[in-house]
Amino acid sequence: MRKLLFFLLTAIYCLINLLWDLYWRITRSERISSRVISVGNITVGGSGKTSLAEYIASRLLSGGVKTAVVARGYKRPASSSLAICDSQSHDWESCGDEAAALARSIEGLKIYVDSSKTYAALKASEDGHEVVVVDDGFQHRRLGRDLDIVCIDSFNPFGNGWLLPYGILREPIRSLKRADVFVVFVENNDIDISNLSLPSGKQVFKARKKIKSIESDKNELIDLKGKKVIGFCGIANPDSFYNTLENTGADIVAFERFKDHYIYRIEDIESLTGLMEKADANTAVTTLKDFVKIERDWPHDKKLCYIKINLDIDNEEEFIRLIRDE
Repeated sequence: MRKLLFFLLTAIYCLINLLWDLYWRITRSERISSRVISVGNITVGGSGKTSLAEYIASRLLSGGVKTAVVARGYKRPASSSLAICDSQSHDWESCGDEAAALARSIEGLKIYVDSSKTYAALKASEDGHEVVVVDDGFQHRRLGRDLDIVCIDSFNPFGNGWLLPYGILREPIRSLKRADVFVVFVENNDIDISNLSLPSGKQVFKARKKIKSIESDKNELIDLKGKKVIGFCGIANPDSFYNTLENTGADIVAFERFKDHYIYRIEDIESLTGLMEKADANTAVTTLKDFVKIERDWPHDKKLCYIKINLDIDNEEEFIRLIRDE
């Protein structure tokens, strides 16, 4: 019965998606004076889009290009009014966990957060930013873009091929024709991605996540090799973080999974620190996205750290030329 219900809901979603696509085929998108780079995907869950948006913004800023990131601020507790955060001011309740993590990661970057990404992009442009990077922008077709990048997880690229809720697709696979560039996330560069059957004539890059550093709540660099730790996260793909934690060489004695964008309660913190004591672990490890939400309430006598991620992109020089429009 549940399967039938999901199928019926998917049929309705498919019809809505078709009408939405037809609407944007005859409606002109809004353009702004800044160059717009959209980073998105066509599936629910983590596919590396925020990591790629961070990579692009970092590379552009380091090259002297005034760059801002636009985000929706999904599930932020504050109102839906525009919020601007940076490395000096990144309250997650105002801007959302992903924006707060981005702001903490990149010195000098401003993130414009609003329920309307078009409005946020317009404000960023009015503030003099030469490039606006839109995080999770593929479905936001109201805003015109100069470069449309779609991220794909090579491990589970399109699920069962069905739209939500029967599958994991936000849009039909044929929507990939709108993209200019594909970035396929792989475990290692030896993985063959030719079976993805991506639209011809588009540039495809492989990307791999790697550990940049492990930092404590006191901004100390941490080596986890051989140490007993508990891990926890509230992200779309917790198994990916577990694998990353394994790669640190830590002895993972417990691992807790929470829902994506989970808002931690005091009871959750007490449960996690109790788990540390029970497992005789001296450190708790999480993602930066989770860390920004929990650091204020975490007890000072329990060590908490987070893993910072970098990207390795195959044919990086060509990718950087693309984002710089050279």
